[in-house]
Parts: sequence; C-alpha cells; structure tokens
Amino acid sequence: MSNDNSNQAFMQVVSILTKLAGVSTGLVIISIFCGWKMQSAYLNDIGAPWVLNSLGTSFIAKQFSSYIVAFLFSSLFSFAFYSIGSFSIKSLRRLSLATLAIGVVFYSPIEYLFDMSLDIKYRLTATGVILIALSSGHTMAEVIARLAENKMQWDGYHFFLLFIVFWTFFYQTPEWVGRSKAALDMSAAESPLPSVMVKDGNEFDNIKLLFFDNNSFYLMSIDKENNKSFMVVNHEKIEAIKETP
Repeated sequence: MSNDNSNQAFMQVVSILTKLAGVSTGLVIISIFCGWKMQSAYLNDIGAPWVLNSLGTSFIAKQFSSYIVAFLFSSLFSFAFYSIGSFSIKSLRRLSLATLAIGVVFYSPIEYLFDMSLDIKYRLTATGVILIALSSGHTMAEVIARLAENKMQWDGYHFFLLFIVFWTFFYQTPEWVGRSKAALDMSAAESPLPSVMVKDGNEFDNIKLLFFDNNSFYLMSIDKENNKSFMVVNHEKIEAIKETP
C-alpha cells in the first residue's frame, strides 16, 4: 500500500513538473518572438536591420518581458477573482473591452490630436501597450473560465478570443513599442541615449550607445546632415559612458 501511494505521489509530481516545463518553454518562445518583433521594428527604423542577426537570444527575449509579465499578472489575477466569485465571465469581457479601448486611445488618437514631445509619445505608447497587455490577460482568463464551464470543450468563440489576444498583443504591440522607441532615440534634441567615448580616438562625432549585448557595444553617430553611422566594439574599447542629463 505504501509503495502504491509513493508511486502515485511520484507520478503526480512528475506530471506537475512536466506541465510547468511546458508552460515555461511556451513563455520563452513567446518572449523571443515578441522581443524579435520589437527589436526588428526598432532596428529597421534607425537604419541598422543587420544588427538583429548578431544579437543573442537572451537579449532579444528580455526586450518585451515587462509587458509579458503584465499580461501574466492580469491573466492570473483575473482568473483568481473569477474562481472566488468576484468576477463573472461577462464582467471579464467588459473589463477586457474597456481596458483595450483605453489602451488604443493612449497609443494612437492622443498623439495626433495634441502636439507633444517624442518622450511623451513614447511614454503614452508604453502605457497603452501595458493596458492592452492587461486587457489581453482579462481575455485569456475569460477563455479559461469559458473552457471550465464548457467542460473543456473548445468552440469557435474560444479560438476567436485567442486570435484577438495573439494579433493585438503578441503580434502588433511589440512593433509599436519598437518604432516609438526608435523615434525617440533618433531625435537630436530628445534622445535619452548615453554618450560614449571610444579608446584610441572617436571615429564618429557625437557617439551614442544604442545597447550592449554580452561584451559587444552597439554604437551610433548622427552628423549635422542627419547621416547615421554605426559600429560594434568590444567592451575593452569603451573609454567612458556619459548619461544624458
């Protein structure tokens, strides 16, 4: 009897670990895809798409991670409130639609109605994407709740909701963030990029640090005619980095 209980406990633990491993693998794949979308849009807009192939997988996966965390947070807490009876399926849907509408307003119409700095536009875009992440989390909780009530029977509406989540959050919003960040970083007056001094003399004037991955520093220079130049140097070539005030 003791051996049977031990075997059952062991199999339950293995089952849980297998499911956790599957979820973790899925999240890593999603993070890489969204990070790739975001970084691809960013590099295309600044004029250096070739850089994407040289970036590490872990660097790319981290680019959109904060928004994915917001999505997971929303999904888990929304379903938790549904489980204890605080939310119904109808309230999850209403909450998702309301949050989505506000997020879209933050991202698009406000920018065209008011004259504002690129920094504010980027912040509004980031806020809008976080709201869309929360909306997508509410929708994901609705899918899980509907499946629970339908005894795990899928129908067309479930797939429609999943498509909305994938299309709006995982496919569209990384590009929005990447392009908005590129516009800010390329601005001569508002760019928050730190300045860099390279050892043995600077090849470029006004060198800016785009980002670094492992020991490689990706640098950009824009001259008075708005011509851009890029270079990749090892960390040993960096003399000093000065933050933008």
